Formats: sequence, C-alpha cells, structure tokens
Amino acid sequence: MSSFAALSLYSNYYSDKERVMGDYAWSKGETDKMLDSEGQGFPGTIKGEPAFEDGVLESLGLPPFKCWRREGGTMVAQSKNWSAIIPGGFRGANTPNKMNPISFDIGGYSALMGLVHVIVIPDKRITNCVTVTKDEVPLIEEGIQLLYTAFNLLVHGGPDEIGSVRWQLAQKGNITMRDGSEKSMMVIEDDFIDECKDNWRKLVQDTETGLKDMKMDITCHGDSMSSIRKLHLHGFSSDYKTCAWQKMEEKAQEEHQLPKNTPIEEVLYMANSGKVDTMKKDALMVRAQVSITSSHLSRQMTTAQDGLQR
Repeated sequence: MSSFAALSLYSNYYSDKERVMGDYAWSKGETDKMLDSEGQGFPGTIKGEPAFEDGVLESLGLPPFKCWRREGGTMVAQSKNWSAIIPGGFRGANTPNKMNPISFDIGGYSALMGLVHVIVIPDKRITNCVTVTKDEVPLIEEGIQLLYTAFNLLVHGGPDEIGSVRWQLAQKGNITMRDGSEKSMMVIEDDFIDECKDNWRKLVQDTETGLKDMKMDITCHGDSMSSIRKLHLHGFSSDYKTCAWQKMEEKAQEEHQLPKNTPIEEVLYMANSGKVDTMKKDALMVRAQVSITSSHLSRQMTTAQDGLQR
C-alpha cells in the first residue's frame, strides 16, 4: 500500500498540467527538450535536456554517463535496457573519475547516500518514477535486477576497483577543493549517521564478515526531489547510510514536506494499481482537447478554402 507521502508526491506532480504535458511530449519523442511556456528548461534539466541522455554531460566537459570505470567514467554494469553507474560528474574537486564522494564535508548534497551507492538508468525515455505506468513495470524489474548485480560487484570488488568497498577503505591523503582548501579523502566513522556508526567500526575490524552481511535499499527521487529529470533508481547500503542521506532527507522535509527517497515498493504499487494511468489520463485531457480543437479548426479552414476556390 502506498503511503500518504507518496500520494502527496504524485498528486502534486499531476496537478501541474504544463509539466505533465511537457514530460509526456519528451517521453514520446515529440521533442528533445522539456521547456515551459517561457522557453525555460524544466527543473532537473540542462537547457531542457536531462543529464542522463547521450551527449549532455559531454557538452559540460564531463565523461558520458555510459563510460566504464576503467575508461575514466563510473559505469559498473549494463543490461539490455539499463546502465548502472556510481553517481558522478562531481565538480567540487578532482575526485577519481569525477565520482561523487562519501563525505558530506566534501560533496555536500552531491555526496553518496551510502558506503555503496549505485544508480540505474533506462535507455527508454521516462521522466521520473511518478510517471511509471503498469506496462513499464517489467522494465523496472529489469532495472532492479541490474541494481543487485552492480551493488554486489561494488561490495565484493577489489581495492583497485573504483567505488568498491575495499577501494573506499583504502582511500588516504587529501583532495584540493575548488576554493583551495584541503579535505581528507579517508572515509571515517563520522561520515555515517549515528545508527550506522557501529556497523562501520565492525566493518573496519572484520571486513570480510561485514561484506557478507551488507544490504541494499532501493528508492527513487520523485518529481521535484530529483536533481536529474530522467528516471533512475537508487541502490545504497541500508546499514551504512551516510550523513548526506540524512541531510538530503532533512532538506526535503523542510522545503517540500516530502521524503527525499520514495521506496521502490511504493512506485510499483502506484503503477500496478492503475492510479498513475488514471492521473496521467486526467492531466493529459487538456492536451487531448487542444489537439481535437486544433484538428477541428484545421478541417474548417480547409473546407472554407475549398469553398473559396470553387
């Protein structure tokens, strides 16, 4: 059953008819940009285009999101319809492969939400979890399976594999921030929320046992909670949540009275229940009426022109 917070998230989104119609047109390939009535890009886009589209990150001088870790990117795995990456494109300092850091002190609200944090992005154009419909559930299930694959690769990867647990444990030295200040790259106990600090201490003392027990939460950042306006699923270590996870949740509650992370179970419920189909249909009714009216006017003009020619 979906929570009250999830219902509020969905109802807020579908009450914005312009946003819904713009997202729908982009998802159907009718346009390559998501723009408002004044020609401005929707939130979460770069001049109307989401970063998780081919060529967008490259235009900013960043590695494409489908760039493998060994080639300078953060991609971990792929399936038929999805790509799994570690959140990256960090511009606050020269991190390895521009991967987002764990420390909130370094990464701020761009920092990773867990000791392991991976996201999966579909090839298909889907703007956000709030637009996922019942017929797209099999696609989402494929994405979830890829999340588990990528998560396990990072949990069990060696110390030379960027983003793996063993790699994070091996981080030492300082990094120079854009303002010239120096920050330590070492992952420490204070990078994690209070309830996870004991797990971190045990992991440092007995890494092999800790790796065997690592669990994953799967969430989405719904609508305005998302910094990138294309669907992506987050998988992160639930027993090693970072301070960044907590700070993001606090900010979302303060600014929007909504959770930053919507559990995947609620997304699947809203899709399978048919609620999304109904809300989308109602929101797009205006678009359909405009289309019918335009078609009717076009036929009237054609008829009038034919009459004049006769």
